[in-house]
Amino acid sequence: MVAVLGYGQEIEIPFVSQDYVLEFSKSLQQAVDSVKSQKSEMDSTRSSAASRLQQLQKLFNEGLIDQREFDQKRKEIIRAL
Repeated sequence: MVAVLGYGQEIEIPFVSQDYVLEFSKSLQQAVDSVKSQKSEMDSTRSSAASRLQQLQKLFNEGLIDQREFDQKRKEIIRAL
């Protein structure tokens, strides 16, 4: 099969079976699903870290932990990202 592109350019398109297209489509969908899942996990981790940092800030503001403890714990939370 030959496809005509703009300006009279032609390219040869090899025959591709329907089974190949279906398998490729399935593989592509699996890759997309995997990326979406990883993004969801990353978003969840960031949300959890943000929540922990807010709790940590509250403890510091209420005088329940000192600056050293605050800084140490904050570094741990951020390092875990």
